[in-house]
Amino acid sequence: AEARQLLTELPETAEVVGERSYKERGKPYRDRWSKAAGKTCPEDQFESFRTALNCKSCAVEALYGRNQMLMGSDPQAAFKSSLDALKSGTPSISGRHGVMELFEGELPVGIDFAKLEQQLPTDWPNEEADRASGEEDAMTAIRGELFWSWAEIAPAAAANHVLANPDRLAPGLMEAIVGGYSSKHHNGIAAWVSTFPAGPYFDAAASSAAVYARGEPEIGELIQKIQDPKMREEALERARVPLVNPETR
Repeated sequence: AEARQLLTELPETAEVVGERSYKERGKPYRDRWSKAAGKTCPEDQFESFRTALNCKSCAVEALYGRNQMLMGSDPQAAFKSSLDALKSGTPSISGRHGVMELFEGELPVGIDFAKLEQQLPTDWPNEEADRASGEEDAMTAIRGELFWSWAEIAPAAAANHVLANPDRLAPGLMEAIVGGYSSKHHNGIAAWVSTFPAGPYFDAAASSAAVYARGEPEIGELIQKIQDPKMREEALERARVPLVNPETR
């Protein structure tokens, strides 16, 4: 409580623009501290604390912090709240990472990833004009993080969800799913991917498996099933790179 009170009395020490402002605009410590304070602020005092900060970017950071804790008990509310904060366009040092960080902690048992994914818009514009060239837009990055986490817990459900929604979920998401699966299963990746139906989703999954399943005897046969010639050639190149540490793929 004392720390939160002190935060509300501090002046803004740096302009906050975009999510790389740590490097571009100095170190806005007040924003960082506000995020930490949001994690431990009692729920019944949270809104009054955010208002007292009298700083829009700090208030957003406090919300991201609070939602990291809320994710453990009410993931639907936490995810929606952070998404709404991002979509509001209020500049913050966290940006998209304020949403992506929700998946970094221990997630509650029975979390409904499908409902979370359905909250993500499919027509989100490339709104971050200052992002690095070639960097994916915010919603694509967040969706990839969600599917990676989903695949760590329930890979079949994650893959089936993508396959069942080809009208709005791109084949590239299979790369995140294979990555999430491989983080928990160091072997049997190629055998698992081989069960996917032929087509662009299989191609994306097999291309990703070429990285994570290097060294598995089945990987060569899996790659040969990739229909897209360019992706098949790229997968062959990936599979040739020797493993430095088999446990990390």
